[in-house]
Amino acid sequence: MSGEDTLSPQLEGLRREFQAAGHNVEELLAGMTEEEFRTRIRPEQWSVGECLGHLNAVARLYQPVLERAIEEGREKGYFGTGPFGHGVMGWLSVRLMEPPPRFRLPAPRPFQPVDHGPLREVKREFDQSRERFVAALDDAGGLDLSRIKVASPASALVRLNLAAAFAFLAAHERRHLWQARQVRRALGISSS
Repeated sequence: MSGEDTLSPQLEGLRREFQAAGHNVEELLAGMTEEEFRTRIRPEQWSVGECLGHLNAVARLYQPVLERAIEEGREKGYFGTGPFGHGVMGWLSVRLMEPPPRFRLPAPRPFQPVDHGPLREVKREFDQSRERFVAALDDAGGLDLSRIKVASPASALVRLNLAAAFAFLAAHERRHLWQARQVRRALGISSS
């Protein structure tokens, strides 16, 4: 059951953010070579490919968790119209992710980009992940996202309500796309 026609303004805003991320990645990768995609400007700073590989790793692990939570919320009858608060932990998690970063946060081991693959494959996975996030938001329409809780795939100790989890993931994408744009700029790749 899709809630696409019943999306609250809050969910519709998140939906637009995930959709816009695909356009932002198009601009980010325009005119970039495979070598530039893999280049680190400093040893401790990720390449553009690693930034996108990290976002793909996070999406691969989070999406089943979100989808399961949405399904369980429907089964339990957790319906509501919002707006949905994030709670203290959710607010803090989103705030810490917003770009530009105020300090470095190490990525948990499951989210580390290992071999992110060729540019085309990474972009294809990124685009498919955005579509899956949008579908999850559509499915979440009409649910009380404050009542539905999800645990981080990296640590069961970190639990957010579904509204905060979606907002966290959107902020997390903004952070790493901002980071990737800084790498592109440092590499001197002109905009097309």
